[in-house]
Amino acid sequence: MKNHKVIATRHLTESTFVVRFERNNIKFQAGQFVLLNYNGLVDHREYSVYSGENDDYLEVLVREVEGGKVSGKLKQLKEGNKIGVAGLFGFFRFDPQKFSSQKFMFIATGTGISSFHSFVRTFPGLDYQLIHGIRFGNETYDHLDFEKKKVTV
Repeated sequence: MKNHKVIATRHLTESTFVVRFERNNIKFQAGQFVLLNYNGLVDHREYSVYSGENDDYLEVLVREVEGGKVSGKLKQLKEGNKIGVAGLFGFFRFDPQKFSSQKFMFIATGTGISSFHSFVRTFPGLDYQLIHGIRFGNETYDHLDFEKKKVTV
């Protein structure tokens, strides 16, 4: 794991937040994930990248898990703190140019929206429909980044 400096933590709900940290020249494809840990602890967690491929930073969307060994610590991060980052991993990615005439159906619940958020930020002209299952009205994590007519909650 390499340390990255936290740029900001943005709280979306009482238990859900976005951690933005330095990219440090990491190249990734939308849909991949990283491993994060806090303060060199042995415990780490997998988080899908939430930011777009062309952003100058990396972001992950985190839901605090009661009794969790990592999410509660990540929630306490402040600007300038360091977090351990390893990766990128995963094969949940695609090249929409290969499917230029296709329409994509994205289906997610809760924080599972992360990869689709990254897809839409990376490929703004993408033809898609998003179905996002949520329990409460305040869990529409950054829906403003999606085209309103293309989102069903």
